[in-house]
Amino acid sequence: MPPRNPSSKVTFYVTQEGLAFLREYDFPCSEHILVTATVTEDGIRLIGTRSDVGCLLGFVAGEANHSREQRRTRAARIFDELADAMESALAAYFTM
Repeated sequence: MPPRNPSSKVTFYVTQEGLAFLREYDFPCSEHILVTATVTEDGIRLIGTRSDVGCLLGFVAGEANHSREQRRTRAARIFDELADAMESALAAYFTM
């Protein structure tokens, strides 16, 4: 199998609440992803490079862990949902 291109596009879907958190926290590597936000029947579609989505996933997962440590259950749930959406999109990318 040929190596995957880090600039290939990955699509994932989030809720309005998830999008609000991403905008509020303004993680590194999120600016190019957030400008693609489009409301669809499946949720809010975000598109980013494989590299940017992977980078953002790392920050989101870290924030989810921090939220659990601080007993911020609502924030932890939202960050977990965001991480799951990005992980699923990246996993689908690698099985193509």
